[in-house]
Amino acid sequence: MGSRMGWVHALWRALGSTWLAAVLLAALLIVALLGSLFPQMPSDPAARQAWLDTVSIRYHRTTHLLRMVGLFELYQTAWFGTLLIILGLVTGICTVQRFPYLRHALHRPQAILRPEGFYNEFPFQATWPVPSFATGLTTVQQALRRHGYLFSVAHAPAGDYADLYAEQGRWGQAGTVLSHAAALLLAAALVVRPHLTWQEQNVVLAPGQVHAVGHGHEWAVQAGPLTVDRYPGGEPRQYQVPLTVLVNGLPAQTRIVRLNHPLTVRGVSFHLQGYGPAVELTAPDGTICVPLVGSQAQEVTVPGSHVRLRVALLPHDQSLYVEALTAAGAVLGSGPVADGEQIQVEGIPLTFRVSQYTLWQVGHDPTFGWAIAAGAVFLIGVVLSLWIPHRRLWVRIEEAQVRLASIDPGTLDRVRAEISARLLGEGSRGE
Repeated sequence: MGSRMGWVHALWRALGSTWLAAVLLAALLIVALLGSLFPQMPSDPAARQAWLDTVSIRYHRTTHLLRMVGLFELYQTAWFGTLLIILGLVTGICTVQRFPYLRHALHRPQAILRPEGFYNEFPFQATWPVPSFATGLTTVQQALRRHGYLFSVAHAPAGDYADLYAEQGRWGQAGTVLSHAAALLLAAALVVRPHLTWQEQNVVLAPGQVHAVGHGHEWAVQAGPLTVDRYPGGEPRQYQVPLTVLVNGLPAQTRIVRLNHPLTVRGVSFHLQGYGPAVELTAPDGTICVPLVGSQAQEVTVPGSHVRLRVALLPHDQSLYVEALTAAGAVLGSGPVADGEQIQVEGIPLTFRVSQYTLWQVGHDPTFGWAIAAGAVFLIGVVLSLWIPHRRLWVRIEEAQVRLASIDPGTLDRVRAEISARLLGEGSRGE
C-alpha cells in the first residue's frame, strides 16, 4: 500500500512540474505556428472541395499527405485536442499544488525571533559593528523604509537582541497563480472552440440580396450597394457597404461595414472581404441581381416567366454577353448587351445594368471573449511576477553588531549599501 501511494505521489508531483508545463506550452506554440504557416480548411463542407483544388496548385502531390496528418485542420484534430486537455490538466495540477504555499505565504504571519543557527544557514550575509543597540535598530529601520520594505521587529525576552523580518512585493507571488489560471482558461476555450464556433467563407451578396444567418439565429441580413470613398486624387480610400438586419422580414437596424473593419451583430461577425461584378436584371415582374462570380456564365430565370438566361462578363472590355434559352434548353438567341440596354426576349422587355456584388466571411465565435479575458489575466500575472519581485530579509540587531541575511544576493547588496552609508555617516558625526 505504501509503495502504491508513493507511486501516486510521485506521479502527482511530476504532472505538476513547471518543466512539463513549459514543454507542453512550447508544443502548443509550435502547433500555432504551423496553423499560421499552412492554410486551414473552411468549416463549410460545400466549400471544401473547391478549397482543396485551389490548395493543390500550391502543394501539388504533397496535398494529400498534408491533409492526412491534419495540417489543414490542425485545430480540429484529435491529437491537438488531446494536447490541450493534457496542458489544461497539468496547469490545473500545478495551480492546485502551489495554492497552499501561496495562501501560506500571503496570510500566515512569519516567525520573527529565530535561533542563532537559523542565520548560519543563509548563503548571503553581512555584518556591521554598531556603537549601540538603538543606533543599529534605527539605522536598519531607516534603510528598509528607504527601499520600501515592510518589516516587523521582535525583541528577545532577555532584551539582549532583536530580530527583524522585512519583505517587499509580497503580492507579486500571486502572479504565478494568475498566469496558470489564464493558461487553463485559454486551454478550455481552445478545447470547446471547434464545437461552439462556425464560419462561412465566400458568402456572395448582391445589392438587395437577403442572407439568412441560420445556425440557430432566427434573423437575416440584407446587403446594400458597395460605395467607394476616394481621396481628392481619385484613389480609393475606403470601401463600405450598408448591412441591414431583418427580423421577421422587417428591417431592425442598418449598420455600415467597412473593409478590414468587421461588424458584430448579436454575436455574429460580418467581414467584408472583397467585391466583384454583378448584373442587375429588370423585368416587368421584378428586379434581380446576379453575381458574376468567376469566369463561367451564371444562369438565372427571368421573373414571371420560364425563360432562362445565361449571363457572362466578357474579360476584354468588361461588357455583358447574354444567351436566352427556353425551359427545355433550346437557345432563343445570344449576343453582347451594353450597360443599361433593354432587349426583348419572347416579348418580355429586359434591362441589364452592371452592378457589383460583395464577398463576405460570416462567423460566430463565443470563445473570443474567453481568449481576451485569458490574455488580460495572463498579462496581469506576468506583470505581478516580473515587475513585483518578492524580496525578503532577516536582520539580527545586537548591542555591538547588525547581522543581515538573505537568499538573494541582489536584495542583500541593495540594503547593505544603504545601511553601510548610514552607519558611516553616524560614525563620522560621532567623531
